[in-house]
This record gives sequence, structure tokens and C-alpha cells, in this order.
Amino acid sequence: MLKDYMFPILTLSLICLVMAGALAVVNGITTPIIEHAAAERIGPVKRAILPIAEGESFVALSLEGLPATIEAAYTTSDNSGYIFISSIRAYGPNPMQVICGITPERELISSDVLSHSETVGLGTRVFTTADDDFRRGVDAIAGSTITFDAYRQLLNDSFTAFDILRGRE
Repeated sequence: MLKDYMFPILTLSLICLVMAGALAVVNGITTPIIEHAAAERIGPVKRAILPIAEGESFVALSLEGLPATIEAAYTTSDNSGYIFISSIRAYGPNPMQVICGITPERELISSDVLSHSETVGLGTRVFTTADDDFRRGVDAIAGSTITFDAYRQLLNDSFTAFDILRGRE
């Protein structure tokens, strides 16, 4: 009787261990490939957010002391501006990721949503109007308050990161 219960339990446990090991190996192989592809895709986006002169490049900055939402920070090699990539969970199940460019004079050049899982329609209206509304100081877009608040927080955190980085210079 014990054999009737133990054999299936041990068999399924062994299958789970083997599959977990296989997934770990596949993850180890694919993670660098995915990160490299993401880095290649973000290059043109950075240039669209903060146009730089031919021959100039983006230099990655330390994230030490910056708000937790900031995932990456860059400046141009001629210090003509800053790029911040940040993310936060808004209304959708996955984090919303935003990129924004800021001039040395602390002006928002542009921002864009890199990824989100917000409700299509009402929730995504934020992404077409949030820049202008943010600049005018509007607190929320009707029906999209959570998404807009998250977007606004990411932009505010980018300005906070900018102030911290400028204080280091």
C-alpha cells in the first residue's frame, strides 16, 4: 500500500526536479540574448527622445541614490541632456515602463511609454495625452486616474533623479 502512494510521488517529484533544472539552463542561455536584443531596441528610442549630434553617444550613469523606480539613467557624451528609463506597477498586471528625456535646464524634452499592460481604450488614453496634461499640471484624466498617477510619478521620479545627478556634478 505504501508503494502505491510513494512511487507516484517520487516519480512526479523527480520529473519536477528535472524540468526545473532544464528551465534554469534555458533561462541562463536566453537571458543574455534577450538583454542584448532589448539594449539594441532601446538605442533608437533614446535617440528619438533626446536627439544628439552625430558622433555623440549615451553614457550610462550610476543608479546609486536614485529613486527605486529608475531602472536606467544616461547622459550624452557632450552633456546635452539626460535619459531616464523607469517603471512602476499601475492598474495593469505588469509594470508600466516609461522613458523620458530632460535638458540640462531641467525641461522635459519628451517621454514615451515603452511597455504597459493597461486596459486598452480608457486606460491607454493617458499615453496620448499625458505629456501635455502633465506639463499643464492636470491631476488626472477621467477614468484613468491610477494609470495617470503612475505615469506622473515616473516623470516626477525622473526629475528627482535628474536633481540628484546634477547635485553630484
